[in-house]
Amino acid sequence: MGKQLDNLLISASAGSGKTYRLTTRFLHMVLSQGDPTRALALTFSRATAGEFLHSILKRLASAADDADNCKELNEDIQKDFSGAEKFTQETCRVTLRKLVAQLHQLNLATIDSFFNRALSVFPMEFGLAGGYTLLSEHEQEQVRHQVLGRLLRDVSQEEADRLAARFGEAHKGKAQGSFYRAFVDFVKDNHSILMEVGDDEKWGIPERLWIGGCPYHELTRQELECEVRVIQEEVDKIQHSVSKKPLETLAQFFSNWNSGEFPKISTLVETVLANLPTFLKGVGEFTFRNKVHTFSPEAAIALGKCLSHALALELGKSLARTRGHLELLREYEKLYRREIRERGLLTFTDLPILLQPSPGNVPALSLQPTAEDRLWMDYRLDAHFDHWFFDEFQDTSNLQWNAVQNLASEAAQGSQDGRSLFAVGDPKQAIYAWRGGDHTLFQKMEENLGKKSETMDVSWRSVPAVLDFVNGIFENVSAGLSGFNSDSMEEWKRIWKPHESAEKLASLPGVSRLYMVKPIYNSFGNEDYSETVYPLVVELLNEVQPWRHGWECAILVSKNDHIAMVVDALRCAGIEASGDAFVARALDNPATSLLYSFIKWVVHPSDEFCHQHLRMSPFGSAIDDFGESCRKEFLDTLTMLGMEAAIEPWTQRLDLPTSDTFSKSRVLEFLDLCRRFDDLGRRDADAFLRFVEYSKSMPTGAGGASVKVMTIHRSKGATFDMTIVLGLDGNDISSLRRNNLHVGRHADRTPKWVLELPSEGICQGDSVLREAYAGARAEASYENLCKLYVGLTRARYGLYVIAPEPSKSSPNFSKLLQQTLELDLEELPPMRGAEGWCSRIKIAWESPLGDGFWFKNKTLLERKKKDSSQAEVPAGIIAMENEKSYAEKRLARIEPSRVESDSSKSIPRILTTPDSGARQFGIEVHALLARIDWVDGTVHETLKSLGVHANNEVLQHVEECLRFPAVAELFKRPTNPFEVWLEKPFLTVLIQDGREVYCSGVMDRVVLHFDDSGNPISAEIIDFKSDREPFPEKHRGQMETYRRVLEQLIDLQEDNIHLQLVFTRTGEVVRL
Repeated sequence: MGKQLDNLLISASAGSGKTYRLTTRFLHMVLSQGDPTRALALTFSRATAGEFLHSILKRLASAADDADNCKELNEDIQKDFSGAEKFTQETCRVTLRKLVAQLHQLNLATIDSFFNRALSVFPMEFGLAGGYTLLSEHEQEQVRHQVLGRLLRDVSQEEADRLAARFGEAHKGKAQGSFYRAFVDFVKDNHSILMEVGDDEKWGIPERLWIGGCPYHELTRQELECEVRVIQEEVDKIQHSVSKKPLETLAQFFSNWNSGEFPKISTLVETVLANLPTFLKGVGEFTFRNKVHTFSPEAAIALGKCLSHALALELGKSLARTRGHLELLREYEKLYRREIRERGLLTFTDLPILLQPSPGNVPALSLQPTAEDRLWMDYRLDAHFDHWFFDEFQDTSNLQWNAVQNLASEAAQGSQDGRSLFAVGDPKQAIYAWRGGDHTLFQKMEENLGKKSETMDVSWRSVPAVLDFVNGIFENVSAGLSGFNSDSMEEWKRIWKPHESAEKLASLPGVSRLYMVKPIYNSFGNEDYSETVYPLVVELLNEVQPWRHGWECAILVSKNDHIAMVVDALRCAGIEASGDAFVARALDNPATSLLYSFIKWVVHPSDEFCHQHLRMSPFGSAIDDFGESCRKEFLDTLTMLGMEAAIEPWTQRLDLPTSDTFSKSRVLEFLDLCRRFDDLGRRDADAFLRFVEYSKSMPTGAGGASVKVMTIHRSKGATFDMTIVLGLDGNDISSLRRNNLHVGRHADRTPKWVLELPSEGICQGDSVLREAYAGARAEASYENLCKLYVGLTRARYGLYVIAPEPSKSSPNFSKLLQQTLELDLEELPPMRGAEGWCSRIKIAWESPLGDGFWFKNKTLLERKKKDSSQAEVPAGIIAMENEKSYAEKRLARIEPSRVESDSSKSIPRILTTPDSGARQFGIEVHALLARIDWVDGTVHETLKSLGVHANNEVLQHVEECLRFPAVAELFKRPTNPFEVWLEKPFLTVLIQDGREVYCSGVMDRVVLHFDDSGNPISAEIIDFKSDREPFPEKHRGQMETYRRVLEQLIDLQEDNIHLQLVFTRTGEVVRL
């Protein structure tokens, strides 16, 4: 066993080099202990896993190639492992060779792929004897609709009415639009809560929230009227007092209650609810709108009883709605499990649920491992790994951690036996709470490891001018701010430490600047950036010109919806930009939206919108002149060859200008989408339209654009030379999300209860709900602070922040910036400039350490040039390509039947109506000929022996064809050793026009001839054509492509592969 590695948890601030520390530890482990397959490194994205592997290989190769690099690696290892063995270049070379040889065995993966691997080892224990399939995002959406449709369709009318009533009760006053759409959104948002909290007794049960049940009591009408009279009598006694009006309003509120419906809770009632305990004790005092109101003990008790009555009614509604939620989700889950999951169709979110050590009351599958099975499973998995590495640990969810906790803890406790646990993350970057990430796990891990934890706060990314802005904000955040959530500020204070630049960055120039904009609102009440923010962004970009010197620039926004708008604004200003967001590739540009409309028109010819769209496009003349024929040709091709073959000819009619690289790239991506759909084995055009709507990808925009637009979430982990941060407006940073179900938790984060929280005012009247609501707001505030931190720490040299001027009250991002930087906006002049928009913008803050012209600095320019030239991987390692779009990574595909020869290209083409009858006839002729290997007797006997069931015309045609002497010669059985391939499918890679392309198709007939030793000596490729007029040159390109394919399939030279065309109507055989 190798030397001991201590367990370690590192809190690594943005840009402090966590990947470097991860790879240093991994390399020390490999160099000292020798077996890299005994380590498991888990990340949250494939890109991060790839970056980790790339860094390991690069550093090890550098050390193997160069003595100075080897010395540097040893020094880095010594910093973390004092007294560690020093490694020679030869040791690095040997280790590198071993590592490369074992690449396929390395366990550097996403946490989802690890769960997938773990489950695939034990399918029988979960009743998945036939294995399982992981659904794509599109397929998940499809099966969700499938289950919901069946749920609503297959039940009785009485049951359907009951479900609808239940849903209406659970969403009273909330559901908008159609019942079905609201039901879909509800299931999408809340199904995961049911899977985590499967105990019915935790859903809307008063005893789970309050000891002894709900402490509030409803009054009868007579009791309520009696208490209201007491309050009214108190009102009548008050003369000219500030307390008279609010007390009178409260009396009126409760007296308006009728037997049917309780009045809507008012702001005043919500305010005084917080004083409920003191009212019931006879203390008649409360504060409303900054004024203190007092009244008698008798009136206080009466008001307390009325408020208790109101609280009982409102909480009763929340409890009932929560039970309604549970019943609906139970019905859905029961059907989903039976129809989807138990058929082996799983999602990535299913995996950690299935792997929980003790399944809850909602088993994801009917068969679950026993406790004994589970111990055996953990034992087998534990035996595979000695060292556990966790990256971005702050984003781990409770479900994910529970699934691996036993295994990871075993490794941590076995440090004396040469095992270890290493986790790195940053609780200041915990921005994925919305998908289950729980940053408190980081603190628990820190507590469990005790002194075996450290922090990294020196930035190897950002220059002092950038960090000056970051420190200025978050040091004051940790000190507390007026009007902001104090709990989140306390948590931030616990984890915050000032940042400083690494020594090699300390003298480099940079800038950090804050612009405050006086907002302009559109008719919908939304902020309109086009008149202020976008012109400012364009001016900044034109000033820096990142495209000129290769500066990497990112524009960071808060929401995906903003990306397309920013990209469009920049393109209108002549600036090439790419949008880094998940978007529907067929719906974000004119070219492919036209293809989408065409397919939709084919399926639904009565769709007038699509018809008019096509008529105004390059497709217009074909649609008007040959509409029905176009539709039939498309559907026939779709049925026979697939969506890619059906739509590809129409892409040629788009007539895109050469300069429109964006649209061309989108068309390539659309064809790739068609290919992926064909791979599913589908031939349904309607299904393809749905596939397009749900299939989203990372668009490349303008390939190679130096300006990228993305969300702050997407930018996490990335570094740019300059960033422009937008969209820091919005609501209170502690406001809660749309999801209305709240999970109350024990101290160990296990679920305690589930409830649809009522309004904040109602929650203030109860201590349990007050604490829950405060906790939820603190979590939201903390996550938004993390989001701001991530956005501000991506830049190396230039950080530009654009935010609206803050309102007087809302504690949003703008207000936070104003308070932390102590801005007095009234004293600041507007931005200089002749344009009108300049008058609405102020430079609110700029770092005194900054240099506004950092982008012209010679040192930085030389540094940038040097970094670019040294970005190569050392000799002996194949450089990994820079990230490309999905379509660029996938090879293009050609089909031999679509390859034209030079001579055939000169044939005049006219738009003619395709003869679909002839096409079908040709298909049937091919199908019949594909069943005939040799004609040993008469043609008639041969066809009869096949038991052919073809129509008379096809049968007669083939029989006549086989009687032609030249054709009959091809069907004589050879005397030498041979092999015949009929309808031979193939998929291979060819070089065409200097690039690799996929080539797929089917060869009608191939006859291979062998010598006595079994070696191929020649081959004949025979292709049947049912053309009315023989024209061999038309098919030369196709046949020559077949020859190239066969060269790859068998060991034959081109001269020994003969090409023969058989024209079945004339009996003519042409050798090319």
